[in-house]
Amino acid sequence: GTDATFSRPNGVAIDGQGYVYVSECRGPVVRRISPAGQTSSIGPDGCANGIAVDASGMIYVSVGGIGPGIHRLGSILKITPSGDVSTYAGPEPDVALPSGNTH
Repeated sequence: GTDATFSRPNGVAIDGQGYVYVSECRGPVVRRISPAGQTSSIGPDGCANGIAVDASGMIYVSVGGIGPGIHRLGSILKITPSGDVSTYAGPEPDVALPSGNTH
C-alpha cells in the first residue's frame, strides 16, 4: 500500500501507463507503485543494481545476487508484465526463478 517502506532503493523507471518501478537491494528486487500509490513486489529477493522498462512493459533489472546466501553476479533479469522472471543475460540462477507476481 501507500505505507510501504523500501530497503536500499537504487534505481527508478516509469512505464507508459504511469507505474513507477523501484529497484532495491535487500528484499524483492523490484517494487511497483501504481498511479494510485499502491505498492507491490515483483521478482525474487536479492540485490538489484539498476532497472529499466521498455515500451511493452518488460522490466530489466541488473542483479548482484538473489535469494538468501545465493550469489549470482553480473546477470540481467527480464520480468514480464505478469511477473514471470527469466535470465536475459549473464549467468543462470542457482535457484528457480519465480513465476507470476510474487508479493
